[in-house]
Amino acid sequence: MSALLSPGALCRLDDGAVRRIGNGEGLPGVALSATLAIVLGAGAYGVAFGVWRSPSQAFFSAVKLPLLLLGVAACTTLLSAMAALLLRSRLSLAQTAVAILVSLAVTATVLGAASPVSILFALALPPPDPGLVGLSIDDPRVQPALTVARELLLLHVAIIALAGAAGVLRLRGLLRGLGLEDGVARRVMVSWMAAQFLVGTQLSWLLRPFFGRPHLRPTFLVDDFFDGNFFDEVLLAFRSAFGPGAPAAIVVIAVAACAGLAYALRGGSTLVRIEVAELGFRVASARTLRSLPWGAVAEVRAAGARVTLVLAADETLAREVLTVACVDAVTARALAAHIDMERGRVRAGPFRTAAS
Repeated sequence: MSALLSPGALCRLDDGAVRRIGNGEGLPGVALSATLAIVLGAGAYGVAFGVWRSPSQAFFSAVKLPLLLLGVAACTTLLSAMAALLLRSRLSLAQTAVAILVSLAVTATVLGAASPVSILFALALPPPDPGLVGLSIDDPRVQPALTVARELLLLHVAIIALAGAAGVLRLRGLLRGLGLEDGVARRVMVSWMAAQFLVGTQLSWLLRPFFGRPHLRPTFLVDDFFDGNFFDEVLLAFRSAFGPGAPAAIVVIAVAACAGLAYALRGGSTLVRIEVAELGFRVASARTLRSLPWGAVAEVRAAGARVTLVLAADETLAREVLTVACVDAVTARALAAHIDMERGRVRAGPFRTAAS
């Protein structure tokens, strides 16, 4: 059995862990380390989910929250591996599975760190009256405790979202550490996030690891298994917390979340070194070395002592921007003029690369 990694090593993305994933060596040990981090971290926060309702509900939630995260990984790994292949990441199925587990392990570790505060906060709230069990959800006696439950649910969703954001950021660092160009890593991460969000919201509703409604007995699985959905429940929580201002609060939070995501995923140019040849040029970045024909350059421009190359859109419909640092502005203008001249000589056709 390969050596196990601590949750700290996974969160830091230690060089040894990244090297093992990149080389495809010791992946079972990394996967087991991530799984243990998910079980411990998510299990601790599961207690915070259910402790307001009852000790038994805290135990149920401590079991179900790790199952939820592991279920997301199991249900999205194959789709994520296919997306990674289409996006030219060169990640294998095993590497994809381990990368997803590491990302979720970071999320679970953050949740585990936040669990003591969440547990104390839940215990400080007025507990539900055991006499409410068996009453209708519309009974006026149930409404005060139901309001507390929904607002507490909203708090937990916010904390999990923040922990998930931490996992996403570390995932981007991991993908770049595995040698993926920034643009490829960004597109792979977005495709994985979309799959995990859709699967995660549905699984969270089916498993329902949160603390339970005060008028129902604590239970591991609910009776209304397929009734409603995650988004309806969160909308009810928003209405309970913000009243008539719920739509405005949702818009503000959605805009802030989208802005934060856009900032985290922002692209930019990649600083490279190039070597000019007869039919193209070689590009060396911090992580890759490749050869490109002159026809791959869609635009070239010089600004100061730097030359910016905009590559033509590839099969993923994305353009890559490269920056070459020159010794001075004169050299930059000369390099840009040479590249512009060479790419202008390229002729169309599958068997011609440059004019004679």
